[in-house]
Amino acid sequence: RRQYPGWLDQQDCVDMIDRCLAAPESLKFDTFNAISDNKYRWRDIGHAKEVLGWEPRGHAEDYDLDDQGGWHQVIKNDQNLRRET
Repeated sequence: RRQYPGWLDQQDCVDMIDRCLAAPESLKFDTFNAISDNKYRWRDIGHAKEVLGWEPRGHAEDYDLDDQGGWHQVIKNDQNLRRET
């Protein structure tokens, strides 16, 4: 599926945002690739790992993503919408 390489899991997205908000004030600005740990990922996420300690856990291959011209929604169950505490 064409969207698998760039897919971002909801929990990975929340984790990335949390880490950006918790970053030290000395980090005024930076750019990160936020992409889950997908088999065919072609963007490098090493900078996010190095600077923020971000480690994605989601995998696009765990889902049957429906290709609707680039628009899709994946919700395995409502637990994916809740933050881990």
